[in-house]
Amino acid sequence: MRISLLRQNASQIYRRTTSSLRRLPDFLVIGVVKGGTTSLYKYLIQHPQIISSLKKEVHYFNHENYKSRNVGWYRTHFPLKNFIAPSRILTGEASPSYFHNPEGPDRVHALLPDTKLVLLLRNPIDRAYSHYSMNRKNRRKRGLEEPPSFAEIVRREMAILREKRPPTPTVDHLNPLGCCYVSSGIYVYSLQNWLQQFDLENVLILHSQDLFDTPEKVTNQVYRFLNLPQYSGTYDVFNAGSYAKIDLTLQEELFEFFKPYNERLFEYCGRDFGWNKQSS
Repeated sequence: MRISLLRQNASQIYRRTTSSLRRLPDFLVIGVVKGGTTSLYKYLIQHPQIISSLKKEVHYFNHENYKSRNVGWYRTHFPLKNFIAPSRILTGEASPSYFHNPEGPDRVHALLPDTKLVLLLRNPIDRAYSHYSMNRKNRRKRGLEEPPSFAEIVRREMAILREKRPPTPTVDHLNPLGCCYVSSGIYVYSLQNWLQQFDLENVLILHSQDLFDTPEKVTNQVYRFLNLPQYSGTYDVFNAGSYAKIDLTLQEELFEFFKPYNERLFEYCGRDFGWNKQSS
């Protein structure tokens, strides 16, 4: 235990000492939570021309201590420059909470104006239920009190959001208002915020279900976006959960709530993800 701690401390000192010699990321996977970012990142770093960050989620641009952490701290999470040259090797990280952070686009653009952004968008109903189920499971593991039911929480959140969200997109829309499960599935306003800073050619928007159904195809789509040659790896599923079905009445309520936001998203993206078609 003591040897392990000493090695960890020595590694941190070495990384801090060499921070100025380290790369900044070439790409960021910016969202969304429970959208498949862990699986996609693990698939991507199998490529021989991608070196992983120290950890998948660095949370630099959205962390509450952002202003007290300098760029040197961020660089410690990435490989040394001499590991990159002369061949074209990339590095990047995946922090899904970046997407909804209102200051995220400005912060990222100020440091990484040419970085490539990858965004996974999942059916907001499925995303909300998966997010709730994950948090409930984690609470049980830690011996914490059982949360209210999914139905109780999302009905309360929908009521708050109906009251407090005006019809026009502003940065205020990005404030989750304590409504993380429902608000996190309203994508259009956050996407508009990012595309005010980044050209669409530097942003790859993916459908999470496509990644779940055809992981190799979608991963190679990202490689093309990053101007890397195609590569075939292994495609295990990470952080998957098995849940009971959502009550049909609640599903209908969520469907109607998200419908106008989805329509705005589809129009803005020029792509229909099919979320406004109810299954029979």
